[in-house]
Amino acid sequence: MNMSQKQLGKAVGYSAATISKIESDQYQPPEHLLKAIQDILKIKELVHDKTDPMYIQLSAWQKVITSNNIAESQACYQQINKLPTSDYVHYESIYLLHSFQHFLLCFDLKKAGSHFDLIQQKAFHLTSESPYQYNKTIARFYMLQDQIKNSLAHLHVATQLNQESSQNDGDIYLYHAINYSKAINIIDSNHHARIANTLFQRTMNLENILLTRIIMIINTMWHGKIYESIESLHYILDNNPKSMNYSFIQYILSFGYFLVKDYESSLKYSRTAILSEQRPALKMAYLYLRATTFALIEDPQNAIVYIKSGLRLNQSKKYSYKLYILQQILERKGGSIEFLQKMKKEIIPYFIQAGDQVEVNFCHALLGAIYHSLQHYKKSSNYFYLTGGDSLINEILAKYPQK
Repeated sequence: MNMSQKQLGKAVGYSAATISKIESDQYQPPEHLLKAIQDILKIKELVHDKTDPMYIQLSAWQKVITSNNIAESQACYQQINKLPTSDYVHYESIYLLHSFQHFLLCFDLKKAGSHFDLIQQKAFHLTSESPYQYNKTIARFYMLQDQIKNSLAHLHVATQLNQESSQNDGDIYLYHAINYSKAINIIDSNHHARIANTLFQRTMNLENILLTRIIMIINTMWHGKIYESIESLHYILDNNPKSMNYSFIQYILSFGYFLVKDYESSLKYSRTAILSEQRPALKMAYLYLRATTFALIEDPQNAIVYIKSGLRLNQSKKYSYKLYILQQILERKGGSIEFLQKMKKEIIPYFIQAGDQVEVNFCHALLGAIYHSLQHYKKSSNYFYLTGGDSLINEILAKYPQK
């Protein structure tokens, strides 16, 4: 659209002199003025100067984030945040996206969540190359939140936006593999994990190569080959002592021992995982596993301690709900009207919306078992019809009868 400086200034409520200064780079306009100019001129973004030192610095930060180097990313984040905001006003949307990516890299879902609405609002400011990265990043956020349905939807959008990039992007296949593993869709998870592994080998991304192996080991557990999986995890643990995923491997090892009811070994590895893990969202899952283990060995006091520690982190809605459920069971409040209503009206609808059928099934089985213990057999049969029973639930309720 051809407009004079005077016409453009009048349209956005500023003088022609101000428009002239913007065009000659003598004035850095506020974000709302940039948006107004974009809207009037019907352009998606004001072209970024790729020789600008700030743009170069932000691009370098993006490369660090892509390499999964938390320490270097934190250094970049701190360095940029020491600068006055006027230094990156032209690149606010890119800065916000990279900050969001940084918080996800650190598994700090609370900080990432605080940026989420703003990131969505600023999405239209991104350059023509950025919508792919934006949707991929949002997919990762939902994946870490166990919002499987939304994560897969954004992965699909990213793939449609740039099919060439997505076909050569190991992260896209990795995120698919993780989502499908969470949903216990083992065939699709292993398929995507193998492709991701191949792509990461081309770039020698050792951490993600290791992560794809761990995902396939988790999938082997779901197939019932737990002792085989435990042996593989010990091998990986012994040979990768400096891996950023070391604590996560200990957690999966703890989970393997939990499944075979070797609770002493499970507690050993969950303890070391919790003590060494710096990423709060992951630590919340570790605390839930440890609390559940203490519940099963009939040590409710220790279980409650770890439940409260997890709830204080407040990083994941999924694990906040799971910790709440476990606490209510240990306090024998599972038969209360308040608990049953919260399960039906809040918790189950949340898991349905998230596409987390594993947790939906768990909740239905729990309600079926609770109603059965309360001799409400018709209600019990309705929930058991939806999902069947669950041996873990039966074992816990046998130890902690509900009122």
